[in-house]
Amino acid sequence: MAAGNEDAKGITVKSERELDLMREAGSIIAEAKAAVKDALAPGVTSLEMDALAE
Repeated sequence: MAAGNEDAKGITVKSERELDLMREAGSIIAEAKAAVKDALAPGVTSLEMDALAE
């Protein structure tokens, strides 16, 4: 992140664009986690799970 985005306590203040990007990233991760969870079953290899997660 760019310098200068901190308040007086040193807490980084995110712009609305940064927050939107973080929300989008969170949604992508949630979808990936759900897909992996749904595919998890006896006999499914870790290699198959890795391929699904990518």
